[in-house]
Amino acid sequence: MFRKKKRVVSLILSALLVLEIISCNGISEQVQSGDLVISLETGSEWFHDFSAFKKNPPQFVLWMEDEEGNYISTIFATRKVATEGWIFNGGNRRLESLPYWMHKRNRQDDKGVLLPSKDNPLTDSISGATPKNDIEILFRPKSNLQGFILFLELNHSTDFNSNWPKGAEKGDPDWSGGEWGSGQPAVVYSVRVDLTQDDSRVFTLKGHSSADGSDGKLYEDTSSLTTALDILGSASVSLIP
Repeated sequence: MFRKKKRVVSLILSALLVLEIISCNGISEQVQSGDLVISLETGSEWFHDFSAFKKNPPQFVLWMEDEEGNYISTIFATRKVATEGWIFNGGNRRLESLPYWMHKRNRQDDKGVLLPSKDNPLTDSISGATPKNDIEILFRPKSNLQGFILFLELNHSTDFNSNWPKGAEKGDPDWSGGEWGSGQPAVVYSVRVDLTQDDSRVFTLKGHSSADGSDGKLYEDTSSLTTALDILGSASVSLIP
């Protein structure tokens, strides 16, 4: 039986890859054999000191790819990146926020930017506020999928360290969006899902994204990261038998 946690986002992924929000009050009646539950546990750096008076949770996105690395669909994205909902960005579209997903998704808005915008946001059914506690996401893969890869990308704003300093200037190799940019680049985790297996599988760290969002590469060396590695406590996916 699906276990409710402190915060639950319940999504049903249909055969047409359309996501539908299901009321949390009716989750137990909605669950079917073959559904998947993605569980995210917050880490010690889930909340970041954005200012002297404000702590922010991260922005993150979950998506699916086939086993050849082709993008299939976004499962969930936090609202700021899904709607261009940045407040203290000084006009910066935050290309550096979640660039690995941004380039994989590869959809331009009317200004040629590879991000959702206020005029063309992601649908409400796959976006929401960043949870403050652990989260479980329920979704149903389309019936013809047997195996695929789940990806998770997370990022804080202004998460600077000595390798990714606030004072870096645009064009420098350690520039990450400026004063209100990321600081440390987004971290990327993934897990392979085999729908013929009913065991729980754990996401593993794969690397970090482009610091300034200029490319869609995955950088495997994470030695320059500090607090960014503790945003996530753990993540796993399990199959409902």
